Amino acid sequence: KTHEIKQKYLTNGEKEESGGETNHSIQGVYPHYVDSLLLIQASDGMHIFNSYNGTHNTYTYDDLIGNEYFGKVGHWFYQGEIRNHTIISSTWNMGVMHFDILKREFSSLLADPSRKLEPNRNIFKSTTALNDSIILLTGAPYGLHVYQYPSRKLTHIKSGPYFGHQGFIDSHGHMWLGQWEGPYRSKQKLAETSGKFRSLQIGEMFYRNTSLGYGSLENIDSLELFEHQDELKFFVNLTQSYNLDSVYYRYKLDHQEWRNSNTNIIELKELFLGKHILKIEAYGDEVLLDQKQMFINRFTPWYKKWTNILLGSFLFLGLSYLIYLYRIKEIKERERLRADYEIKIAKLNAQALRSKMNPHFIFNTLNSIKHFSIFKSKEETSEYITDFSTLIRAILDSSDDNEIQLREEIDLLKTYIRIEKNRFSDVFNVSFNIDESLDIDYQMIPSMILQPFVENAIWHGLRYKDGEKILEVNLSAFANGYVCEIIDNGIGRVASAKLNAGKSIKSKGVNISMDRITQTQKNSEYNYTFSIEDLYQDDLAIGTKVIFKAQKK
Repeated sequence: KTHEIKQKYLTNGEKEESGGETNHSIQGVYPHYVDSLLLIQASDGMHIFNSYNGTHNTYTYDDLIGNEYFGKVGHWFYQGEIRNHTIISSTWNMGVMHFDILKREFSSLLADPSRKLEPNRNIFKSTTALNDSIILLTGAPYGLHVYQYPSRKLTHIKSGPYFGHQGFIDSHGHMWLGQWEGPYRSKQKLAETSGKFRSLQIGEMFYRNTSLGYGSLENIDSLELFEHQDELKFFVNLTQSYNLDSVYYRYKLDHQEWRNSNTNIIELKELFLGKHILKIEAYGDEVLLDQKQMFINRFTPWYKKWTNILLGSFLFLGLSYLIYLYRIKEIKERERLRADYEIKIAKLNAQALRSKMNPHFIFNTLNSIKHFSIFKSKEETSEYITDFSTLIRAILDSSDDNEIQLREEIDLLKTYIRIEKNRFSDVFNVSFNIDESLDIDYQMIPSMILQPFVENAIWHGLRYKDGEKILEVNLSAFANGYVCEIIDNGIGRVASAKLNAGKSIKSKGVNISMDRITQTQKNSEYNYTFSIEDLYQDDLAIGTKVIFKAQKK
């Protein structure tokens, strides 16, 4: 494989002024196990080799500048770090370079974007990771920088070497570098340590070639897996410089036996649901170099836990029993309502709806609804039915109430008149005149007591009237009560009686109203009386007036 890659990659080198073939220089190699890719940083860009199909692609950074030493060559990288599918590298003259493995794109962060400082402070030579988010950079001539990932904040540390190559952090948190003038040890403590610097790291984790989203688990001691994630593959490595040929790893899951691994790839198979303890140790020359412990929890869905299943069963049985009780109660309530309904129906039938409504009116109204549904619009029919249902509902609601508020009686009367106007062949004018001093919310009246008088005025007075038809309802207050007058300009009672002689239509509303008043006022604080007056002008009947009077006892 090495020979094949060499044959494909090292071709047609370009000679620069320095005399070397610089476009073949390899400064970083990154294996990418998930996609079987090999990433190589070189002078002319990032090369990606795919071992599956043998393809080779090169990606370059367009925003390059030359320099005196390397001429036109701008891609001069040094071995970097991988964080969340991103390679972070030090570069010559291009600051900190990012390469997104997924997007296959470059981006850079410059310590001096103006590029005017001499010598240029955008030169970095090495990257050394302190943890998942902090990386130390060395360069010339400004020494150490701290790079915070992923916030992409670059901070300069004044003290440092003039020029440094790849270093490491010792057990006391100080950085060691090799430089032209000899070894360098930082005076500052760059890393907080407890006894020694942790060198064993768990790298990116995968489930069936799919990343779990962690670039590194150095500072993470626990991992949550979903139910379907029953296996893991991840990488371990040592951050300090050891002879990798002599390093091997071993791991132990729960109470299983220790297993050795000659590579830095560890695979866990058939993870059962629940919690696990994973222990990993790194050895070099038979000496324990570092160790790490991680808690892994393969999440069990709540509906598969036996405690929840048992609890769910009890809840189901309890809910079923409650539904059963509710159904029994509902049946009993339905039977009770049916019995009450039948009693009320019997009562209403016996009392003829307590004579609040002439059956002739209901019959004619239903015929009118039929007429409206055939010849009128849907809107007019709907309004008519709404008024009729409102009135019937009000009658039924007040069937057990001897008295209601005067305001409610007026509203019912207006609804009734609206229905009659829709049924009436000719239009008649209606007016309600209410004395402002009359408190209609305080005064009481037998429910629907005025309706029979209004019905007589319309169907026995105004119905046969030629010309303008007028109906007035006047309410006024006096010392201990109020007076209601219902006046129409119809043909009068005498003429109406002659027209209806021999017909089956009979109005019993007035007689029934008198009986109701007699019975109601026995238990009321009011005395109710009414009278009917025939109106004449020059011996010519011009209408009828009904006077209803309510006076507190």
